[in-house]
Amino acid sequence: KQQEFDLPSLRIDENEVANITSASHPRSRSPRFGGPPMSQISGVRRPLSHTNSFTGERLPTFGVETPHEAQLGTLLGDLDTWGIDIFRIGDLSCNRPLTCVAYSVFSQRDLLSALMIPPKTFIAFMVTLEDHYVKDNPFHNSLHAADVTQSTNVLLNTPALESVFTPLEICGALFAACIHDVDHPGLTNQFLINTSSELALMYNDESVLENHHLAVAFKLLQNQGCDIFCNMQK
Repeated sequence: KQQEFDLPSLRIDENEVANITSASHPRSRSPRFGGPPMSQISGVRRPLSHTNSFTGERLPTFGVETPHEAQLGTLLGDLDTWGIDIFRIGDLSCNRPLTCVAYSVFSQRDLLSALMIPPKTFIAFMVTLEDHYVKDNPFHNSLHAADVTQSTNVLLNTPALESVFTPLEICGALFAACIHDVDHPGLTNQFLINTSSELALMYNDESVLENHHLAVAFKLLQNQGCDIFCNMQK
């Protein structure tokens, strides 16, 4: 198990810095290191407005607006089996495979009702999460996340696991599958460490990408209308 650690933050009095700088360097140069403050999570963009997620009071049957709802429904009927055509689902869902698969799986398992997750909130979070997967990434994209989510759903249906997990634990497993590669840069941990990347510095070279995926997902939950766990007790 990975050891937990606290990431210390450095607080500097601005007046003290100004006095020291003016005394030793009359003409100070720009800071050596640029980029956002370390307290900000790289890759998390400002809240987005999703006009194509759903409109009005009607919720899409499969979580996404699509003119191919009937065809999509036929494919999603095989969510509990191996070998589902995830690429075709991506096309029929208007490039929203993760939102579509996640909403369908959570609905099919009655997790939204059991955990009091508002359907609109769930869709808003999934659309936001999907937007934070790098579309140009040839592998670690939202299509891959949808594939892993569907595969996790199949594994959870193993007869030996029947009645083993609670709804909350099943939700945790599926949630992990959904978020597991969000904002993946397409590089390995070792490359990020060797190049002293911002992410490696942020997480002190420890499970850099894994920590980043989780941090981005938790940060997105704080967006207005995206907290799918709003009705749960700590």
